Amino acid sequence: MGLFASRFVRFSLLCVVLIGFCGGVISCTDTKSSFDRETLFLDLSKNVVIPGYEAFSKQATALEEETKTFCQGPAADGLKKLQEQWLETKKIWRQVQAFRFGPAMYLSAKAHIDDWPVKTNLIEQELEKTTPWDDKAIDALGSSRRGLATLEYLMFSNEKSDDDILALWDIKEAKGKQRCAFAIGVAHGVVRRVELILADWKGKAGAAVIENFTSPGQSAAIGPQYRAVDHLINEFIYIANTSSDVLLGQPLGNNDGGTPKPDALEALRSGSSLAHVKAFMNGLKVLYLGEFGTNKGQGMSALVAHMHAETDTRLKQELEAALKALDAISVPLSKAITEQRDAVKAAYDAIKLVEQTLSIDVVSHLGVTVTFSDNDGD
Repeated sequence: MGLFASRFVRFSLLCVVLIGFCGGVISCTDTKSSFDRETLFLDLSKNVVIPGYEAFSKQATALEEETKTFCQGPAADGLKKLQEQWLETKKIWRQVQAFRFGPAMYLSAKAHIDDWPVKTNLIEQELEKTTPWDDKAIDALGSSRRGLATLEYLMFSNEKSDDDILALWDIKEAKGKQRCAFAIGVAHGVVRRVELILADWKGKAGAAVIENFTSPGQSAAIGPQYRAVDHLINEFIYIANTSSDVLLGQPLGNNDGGTPKPDALEALRSGSSLAHVKAFMNGLKVLYLGEFGTNKGQGMSALVAHMHAETDTRLKQELEAALKALDAISVPLSKAITEQRDAVKAAYDAIKLVEQTLSIDVVSHLGVTVTFSDNDGD
């Protein structure tokens, strides 16, 4: 019997015993004394969410400026700087993407900032247009034709050389000028969206989110079916599931008889797939611990420890083990799925263990309603 199944059986037996003991149906959740949720969510917003979006805003703004500078006179060194800035921006976004609640939800952060995969044929159609790429035009685009994933398509290639990419940006040609105008517009669209999210978090809307989060039964603009704690735990499960099944499992070929599928990798063109899995799992970690950079406060770990200390300790150990397993992969993920399959599988298994602890143990101790399904992934 697998670890996931054995835990489920133990939990189910516990419920049966408790129901029999009490002579009726009861909730299999801990009834310990109340926990100060207000401080927890205030800490998360102050120490993790707002600093995270500020860090991303800084990188996104730098990416827009680097795009403008590059387009003044495209050259090989400029392309390299542009690509490096995209990599930094994407990495911090993957971490911040874990903060999918409040303004990020109702302002459709994912759809405007990084919806993957892109539809390259539609991007090419947009590049043929000669209309100005102002804010209105960018906002009218579908999510698969804007954001960071679209910029990756414009800046990188896993098939063409950098010289070939550079030739596409030749501003002496009409197509090169249009490519620059489109890229600058897309980059600015990312900056505008994160500025909107930050403004709401720092203003009255953000205060309302925290107030809703700390009021029992409220939804914090995340949908009436959620409570605050429910939403965050479901978000953790989503991150772990997406990291394992989508970002690692699909390229490994887990659904195709073990045949590697490099085309299923996120950010294949830039060769940064592994960094993004690490960043996504780090996003889960910072929310759980309540720590972002030098900012430290309460995270969800405090609540889990309050309800069941052993589960909290084990989950923190499993998070560290998962990140360590990812660090053990020493080549790009596009190569690792064939050359270091055991290491990739070990990372997959380690992340799955995090998902199982969240979806069984944490859920049971906090009395969370699981609404996440495997179809919710990227």
